[in-house]
Amino acid sequence: MSDGGHVSQRTLAERLGMAASLVNRLIRELMDRGLLEVVDADVRPFAYRLTVDGRGYRRRLSHQHYRSVLGSFREVQEAIRKRLRGVLEKGVRRLVFYGAGEIMDATLPLAWEEGLEVVGLVDDDPRKQGRERDGLVVRSPSSIPLLNPDGILITTYKHAPEIRSRLGNEISSSLPVLEL
Repeated sequence: MSDGGHVSQRTLAERLGMAASLVNRLIRELMDRGLLEVVDADVRPFAYRLTVDGRGYRRRLSHQHYRSVLGSFREVQEAIRKRLRGVLEKGVRRLVFYGAGEIMDATLPLAWEEGLEVVGLVDDDPRKQGRERDGLVVRSPSSIPLLNPDGILITTYKHAPEIRSRLGNEISSSLPVLEL
């Protein structure tokens, strides 16, 4: 069951954080269904491998997982699009994205598709500053006034409250601070 050699059911259970009896029962069920077989019954701990049916089952599970993840990604994209349309409805066209992480990576192309002009990316992390992301250089938040945006869109979920608080103290109240 492991590419790294024979692994006992107890070791497998520890790695998975499950009871050894549950791992034993699951292996038996997979074998009863013809999805798993013992490679050499004379060697302990047993070595198992997927049968042809087991490999087909694993592929189907992989495809189901892929469809589920893709569906979730599409739902997130649609939620972001909806929020970006709301930004446009407020009359904000020129945005600075605050947060240069994965959420920004997903949001930037959608913003362009919705007709928003992203005039800059800012992030508090000095390791990100100076790096180029999709043709835009990540800058320090202190550069926001120089970018002359209509608004700031916080493109992180994790630090949004702290960013909003910090911006409230530093940025003119005439500049809307929006969140995804």
